[in-house]
This record gives sequence, structure tokens and C-alpha cells, in this order.
Amino acid sequence: VTKTADWPPALLERVGGEFAVARELARARREGKEMSVILFEIAPLTTAADLEESVQQASETLLRTIRQSDLPIRWSGREFLVVLPGLAGSGARMVAERVRAALQAGARHRVAVAGGVAELEEEDGFGDVVNKARERVGLARGRGHNRIL
Repeated sequence: VTKTADWPPALLERVGGEFAVARELARARREGKEMSVILFEIAPLTTAADLEESVQQASETLLRTIRQSDLPIRWSGREFLVVLPGLAGSGARMVAERVRAALQAGARHRVAVAGGVAELEEEDGFGDVVNKARERVGLARGRGHNRIL
């Protein structure tokens, strides 16, 4: 019997997260499945003291919002990476928008949340997918608060 996920639904730190994402990338390629990643960036709308509390609230919200098969990682101080096995295109964007809204609500609307969705392409490595998502976050941020591209 194959489990939906090999990890508990808990937020992973970056070091362990990179290994888990690399494993998922390899699995998606081997099984010929689609996969997307979403990079969320949380920007402060209030003082720096409120930011850490808001990021913690967003972390807790993220864990309640994602599917069991999704892999969440706190990528940096204000960035969260979510791997979406089996999703690409409009399905991944719908999940990204739902999670973005939940993150903002979970932080009591004291933060702006920008997100970028990148799909796994045949030749992409882990860093390539994250870099594509980061570029999209920059574009989303440039178009105003609380956007997904």
C-alpha cells in the first residue's frame, strides 16, 4: 500500500525540505506526473515586531490549508514553498490563490502575500523551478499586494 505522503503534514525547514522536494521531483519524472511549486512571499504591512508573529500565524494557516500530499517548506524568513504533486496549470493556480487568501487571513490581514507558480518542465532541476517561481513572485509584487502569477 502506497501512502499519499511520506512525511507528516508539518512545516519543514529548508535543509530537510530540499531533499524532500528533490525526491518529489524525481518521483514526478519517473511516474510521468505533473508537478508545480508555489513560492509565497509575506511582506509586512505593520512593524517588524508584528511580522514574526504574522509569519508564525501564516505558517500555522498553511499547514491547515494544504492537501496531505502537498509539501510545505519555510524557505526563508518570509518565504514559503509549497510543492503540488499531480497539479499544473489552472489547477495549481487555483490552489495557489486559495492558499494565498488563507495565509493573508491567517495573519489577520496584517501582511501582503504575493505568490508565484512554476511548473516542473522536463529539463528543470530543483533550483530552476524555485527560480522560476521567485521571478513570478517579483512580477506579482510589482502588480500590487496579494497577487498570484
